[in-house]
Amino acid sequence: MTLSLRPVGLDLIASAIRPEDARLAVPDHLQAAAAARWPERQVIPTHALRADAPPDLVMLHTGLLRRVARPALRALLDACRPVLATEDALLLRPALCVAEAALRPDWLAEVARLRRAAAPPEAGALDLGGTALVAADYGSGDIGAEAAAMVAGRIAAAAGFRRVILAGAAAAFDLAREADLVVLAGGGAADPAAVADQAGLLRHAQDLGRRSVALGLGLRGRPAPEAAATWREALGRADHVAVCDPFDLGLVREELGIGQAVLAADPCFGLGTFVWPPGPLPPRRLALVAPGAAGEEAAWEGVIRHLAEAQEVVIARHAPGDAALCERLARATGARLEVMAERGVVGTGALYREAATVVAGRSHALVCGLLAGCRLLPVVPPEGRQARLVRWALPSLAAAVTPPERFLAEPPAVLLAAAVAADPSEVAALQGRVQDLPVQIAAALRGPVGIQTTMAAIRAALAAAPEMTAIAA
Repeated sequence: MTLSLRPVGLDLIASAIRPEDARLAVPDHLQAAAAARWPERQVIPTHALRADAPPDLVMLHTGLLRRVARPALRALLDACRPVLATEDALLLRPALCVAEAALRPDWLAEVARLRRAAAPPEAGALDLGGTALVAADYGSGDIGAEAAAMVAGRIAAAAGFRRVILAGAAAAFDLAREADLVVLAGGGAADPAAVADQAGLLRHAQDLGRRSVALGLGLRGRPAPEAAATWREALGRADHVAVCDPFDLGLVREELGIGQAVLAADPCFGLGTFVWPPGPLPPRRLALVAPGAAGEEAAWEGVIRHLAEAQEVVIARHAPGDAALCERLARATGARLEVMAERGVVGTGALYREAATVVAGRSHALVCGLLAGCRLLPVVPPEGRQARLVRWALPSLAAAVTPPERFLAEPPAVLLAAAVAADPSEVAALQGRVQDLPVQIAAALRGPVGIQTTMAAIRAALAAAPEMTAIAA
C-alpha cells in the first residue's frame, strides 16, 4: 500500500524563501503561523491581496481561490511567474525575479488554468423574488449563529424571496452562483480565515453579479489594515449593511468609510417575530445559567448551587467552546446540562420561556432571556458586547450588569439579588429595529416599495411558506 501525502503547509513556502524576501502572502489559515515563524517579514493573508505591487513570494491554495478578489488574482497571475506547483498549491514570484529557463510547462499550464478561472464571470439574470442564500456559521453548534441565520432567512422571505438556503461558509461559496441575493448573517471577525470566509464570500458573490446584504454585522474592535481593506471593499459594494450597535456603526462608517451602513440590532432580536411560534408562556419553573469565562468557574458553581436551593437549574451550553466548562459544572453541581444546538432554535426558545431567572455569560443567552421576559444577570466585562447593548438600549438593566471582578468577589445571594427583568418597551424597540429590515432590504434591492412591517404583514408574508433549505457545511 502506498501512502500519498499532499501537504499544503508552511514547509512548502519555506523551501522557496530567499533572504531578500520581505513580503510574503500565504493562505488565510496559515497567516498567524507564518507571522510567528518569520517575524522579520510582512506576512499577508491571501484574502488581502491587491492588484498592485505583488509580494515577493506568494503561496496560493488552489482550493481556496474564491476567497481572493478576482481582479487581484488576475493581476497577480499576469505579473508573476510560477516557481512551484503541486496538486493543491502554487508558488509565484514577480516575473522579473524568475528566469525564463526555470519555467516548467506543467507549472505554466496551472497558471493558465487559474487565469481562466479568474476571468470575469458571465452574470446570469437576477430574480429579485427568487433565491436568497443566507451564509453564517451554520451547523457549527453555536446556537447564536444558527438563530441569526434562521432569522435572516425569514427576513429574506418577508422581503419577497420565494426560496431561502441557509448554509455554512464552505457551502456558501459553492452555492452563491445559484442565488439571486447573498446575505451574510452576523460576521465581522478580524481573524484572517474568518475575514476570508465572511467578507470574501460577499466579494465572491458580487464578482458573480449577485446582490448582497450584511445583517447583524459586529466588528470585534478595530480590524488590522489588511482585514479593514477587505471589509471595506466587500461592504462598500453591498446593497445594504445593518450593524448591531452604535459602536459597530461608528467603526463601519468611520474606520471603513461605509456611509450607507444603518443601525439595526442583533438579528436574534427577531426570534420572537420571525421564528419562535406565538403562544402563552408556560409556568416559570427553571433557572438557566449560560456560563462564560472558564476562569470564573468557582463563581459559576456557587451561583448554580444557590439557585438550586429554590428551583431546578439548567446549564445552557450555547457554543462548542463552552463544552468542557459546562460539563464540569454539571458534574460538580448535579444540574441538568442542555446543549442548545441539540434543542434547535425553536427548542431553545421554549426552554428560555420556562425560565424565571437567567444568568448570562453569553450575549445570545441575554437576548433569549430578554425575549422571554426573564429576570437577568448579565456577567460581562464593561467593554463586552452585552455591556454595550445595555448602555445603548437597555438602561433598565444597568444595575444588573456584573463585571467579572464583582462576579468573583461577591456571594451568590448578593449577585442574584441584582437580577431584574428589562423594561418591555426597551426590548420592543430592539425588536422593531429587526422588524424593519425586510422593508429596508426590499427598498435597497428594488427601490422604495410598500411593504408593511406590522406584525400582521410579517406573519402573512411568512405564511406564504417560502422554500427553506439548510446546508450545514
